[in-house]
Amino acid sequence: RGFFARRGWVGEGVAVLAIADLLGFWVVSLALRSLGLTTIMLPSVEDVDDLRLPDARCVVCMAQFVWPGLDEVCAARGLPLVAFSADGEAPLYIDAQRPPSGPGGAILRTSATTGAYKLVLIEPSLEVEFLLNWFAEGEASNDGWRAK
Repeated sequence: RGFFARRGWVGEGVAVLAIADLLGFWVVSLALRSLGLTTIMLPSVEDVDDLRLPDARCVVCMAQFVWPGLDEVCAARGLPLVAFSADGEAPLYIDAQRPPSGPGGAILRTSATTGAYKLVLIEPSLEVEFLLNWFAEGEASNDGWRAK
């Protein structure tokens, strides 16, 4: 959170995540969403070039792994490329910076049955409602929590 907040990546808009590692994606996505940005994950540099999101503010990658050609694609689209690294960064606790617009959502890309990509926005309020219902209807087990 601190890395992004200190660089002004707070508030509304979309952050395009060019991060192939799923754990890295979720860490960065949750940090950005807590600062108000909505996130979308793309699997390759070609997908960044095809993306049609007018409110995209930046493309985020991991500093130690920048996809070949990503900087050129970002420059051609006028999108800043943010190479994230937590090295030497001080944490920014959740109450330290809350965006006026609230937390950001997540955009899922799906081809469904047509083969053409569609974007589905998941609002943060939906996730809260889903988790509350899931936990209310679930049951504890030796393996963890299971939905009924």
